[in-house]
Amino acid sequence: MAKNTYQSSDIEVPADLFKKVMLRLAAEQRLSVIRQRFAWAVVLLVVVLVAAIPVWRSFQLDVSQSGFIQYLSLAYYDYQMVLAYWQDFSLTLLESIPIVSTVELLSVVFLIIAITRSLARYSKVLFFNSSQAMLINKA
Repeated sequence: MAKNTYQSSDIEVPADLFKKVMLRLAAEQRLSVIRQRFAWAVVLLVVVLVAAIPVWRSFQLDVSQSGFIQYLSLAYYDYQMVLAYWQDFSLTLLESIPIVSTVELLSVVFLIIAITRSLARYSKVLFFNSSQAMLINKA
């Protein structure tokens, strides 16, 4: 039979090994959370982009029905009249803006910007694997 020559006193364990292992486990846990958030952000971005299509069409339809484009084009074609009656013209423009569609469209645009910003922050940590980025962007 072979004799076991391994002795526990033969190997020196670094003093900070436990600390390094625990820090790496914490970093992996943060990366796992960031991966999950990244995946949810991608799904949410796809959903918002799909929702943006009917919102954009609704906005276009409301703008064309309200006459806003016609009033706005008047500023280009007859700017002297617009300058002469600028108060009435601005009030007419304000009254013809489709508020609900505009708010819906701006909400979708701001959601897309916010989700894209989050995706950029998460991708910096995940794909460029910068240790400084992991410390700065704690999940």
